Amino acid sequence: MSLIYPNSNCTFKPSLAFFLGEFDIYDREESLGEYLNRFDPNDRKQIRFLLEQLFFDGPRVKSLTAEHKKVLFERLVEALGEPGYDFKSVFELNEDHCFCLPFDWEIDNYRLFFEEFYRLAIDHWGDELRALNVTLPELQELNIP
Repeated sequence: MSLIYPNSNCTFKPSLAFFLGEFDIYDREESLGEYLNRFDPNDRKQIRFLLEQLFFDGPRVKSLTAEHKKVLFERLVEALGEPGYDFKSVFELNEDHCFCLPFDWEIDNYRLFFEEFYRLAIDHWGDELRALNVTLPELQELNIP
């Protein structure tokens, strides 16, 4: 039996773009877009705050089971562990990603977002992941440039 998205019958095979869903301002430019434009996407502390607030404390992530979190975490480990992974491509519009980030954001280090996702995933999901026998490598082991 394959894993499905909560409240659907679609197979759960998320790309890294799944992590950016809460930053999609499409049709919310004057609300979420205005709010997000107050933050510096190159400041680790500000990104961490936004990830806590919008992603980890958001309803979409709260609906995920431990198995969903395992799939997402393993996808993060895979990307962070791949030398030269093109994190910028995850933020770009193409046929796989149809979302719009805040207009004023000029991101210098795209990997930073995913490093913070990783750190927070361990903080929030660590116990659930360990219960599923998921290895939680140190971030330093995952090809930090």
